[in-house]
Amino acid sequence: MKNLFLPTGLVFSLFIFAACEGAKTNAAATVTTETAVTAASLDGRWVSTTDPKSEVDINGSAYLSIYDGKEMAKDSCIFGACDNNACTINGENPGKQCLTVLGKFDASCYVVMNCTKTDLEMAFIGGASGQTLKYKRK
Repeated sequence: MKNLFLPTGLVFSLFIFAACEGAKTNAAATVTTETAVTAASLDGRWVSTTDPKSEVDINGSAYLSIYDGKEMAKDSCIFGACDNNACTINGENPGKQCLTVLGKFDASCYVVMNCTKTDLEMAFIGGASGQTLKYKRK
């Protein structure tokens, strides 16, 4: 069992490394003035409309997950075109602007559907079909 863990862990680590490297390289290359303004509009503390205990705090390239007032995860994030490995569904990219959250062991992609001064809507790539995460600015 121990021998199987090492190759599996190595393959998983390589996959995550490739996803994160793709996210860093591609997103940085596609940032425009328009994207920078939208990225800045994501900054702030957001409270889930379905679970008021669930919050996210986005500050530049920092992404903080909070639940019931407690810090759950401190990750980095990249905003830009959905052209990286983390934002791929069945080999295709959605062709929209995405927020890619780079966790310690994985990368998650959220298509930004809407972002105003008061509202944020994101769809998790790989989540339930049609599921949109909705937040209000705190």
